[in-house]
Amino acid sequence: MNLCDDLKKSLNISNNSNVINDQIYKNLLECSFNELIRDQNVSNGVQSIQHSKPDIIKELHASFLKIIAQFAQNNLTRDNVQSILTTDCNFNVNRANFFCDLYEMNKTRLQIILGNIGTHLPHIIDVKWNIDHVVKTSGIDESEGPIFRICLLAESYNEEKQSNDIEKINFSCTSQELQDLVYRLKEAVRHCQKIAAGH
Repeated sequence: MNLCDDLKKSLNISNNSNVINDQIYKNLLECSFNELIRDQNVSNGVQSIQHSKPDIIKELHASFLKIIAQFAQNNLTRDNVQSILTTDCNFNVNRANFFCDLYEMNKTRLQIILGNIGTHLPHIIDVKWNIDHVVKTSGIDESEGPIFRICLLAESYNEEKQSNDIEKINFSCTSQELQDLVYRLKEAVRHCQKIAAGH
């Protein structure tokens, strides 16, 4: 895995114990991991770290977030991470070991959270419907005719459970509303076919 030069330069700052002491390094790294795994028990985050140069803290924090996410995304092992930190980023052994310990402890959770980022919309896999009739109504604005009860079954993949979830989407509509829905769906299909034919 290749790191960009800007990221290496930022991470090299964290290895300088004159600029970032061990305690601040540990707090900053823990804060970065906690933010990525969305740990609700941690309050204040990076703002709670006191340092004479807050711009350096913010730069390091952003660099840690980026490199942690890249390591998890590429499914790197502890040895790979250790090698990159010590050779490419010039980390000393103690700081690299602390980073690797946190990485190993949080790797699975990080990968689950990163896998759930995006727009994974559910897929409609089935439709169930039935017709109801209004026998008598006291409302003037009630339309005549049947009422359609529609149930769409949508399937989406849940990364945490490692299985598919089925969601039911229920709604009711009149005959006119159902015809309008069918027309709009057919129109969407036609547009998709036009786009596909154009490429």
